[in-house]
Amino acid sequence: MRLIKNKNRDFKEPLVIKKMHRSDMDRRSFLFKMALITVSAALPVTGCRTDKKPKIGGNRNPQILSEKEWLILLAVQDILFPSEPGAPGAKDLNAAGYVQWVISDQELDPEETEFLKNGLTWIDEEAVDRWDKPFLELESDEREKLLRHAETHSWGESWLSVMLMYIFEALLSDPLYGANPDGVGWKWLDYNPGLPRPVINKMYGNFNLET
Repeated sequence: MRLIKNKNRDFKEPLVIKKMHRSDMDRRSFLFKMALITVSAALPVTGCRTDKKPKIGGNRNPQILSEKEWLILLAVQDILFPSEPGAPGAKDLNAAGYVQWVISDQELDPEETEFLKNGLTWIDEEAVDRWDKPFLELESDEREKLLRHAETHSWGESWLSVMLMYIFEALLSDPLYGANPDGVGWKWLDYNPGLPRPVINKMYGNFNLET
């Protein structure tokens, strides 16, 4: 990953974003195609310990995210992927729980997971800079405007793109892991995951994040 400096915020650009920048596709098309291709690799089913149940919790884990971080995460995801009649939104997919699980995953690049968490703080800082109040105190239209503004910064564009990617992964993940409960995303897409599906003693991860 290459180092980027923006508004005194140093971060290493996630590999997936570097690939996106090299692609001729627009961002949304790239992310959707990337999510479809890589979601099966996001939750490998072999080569992991099984002493803890790798379940993605639906509630905040205070060891990973503060209450403020959790609420910002929920609010941002709801803007990026809101629910509609007949269509699930990020909350329905437990996408926040999925991101919390990703942040805790010690198998991933710690700089990338730190970037995910730092973005929650930076979004709040941008709200104070532009609106003189925290993100959670903004009206709905102000929150949307703020995210559009954040997207004009390199860190914001990268962070929102990665956040959207993980929402797609939650949409397509096996419900056994805790995201995409009852296969709501699969049903919406009329998607058949095929076989084999993971079994308990072959599931990825070594985490129990349910609170």
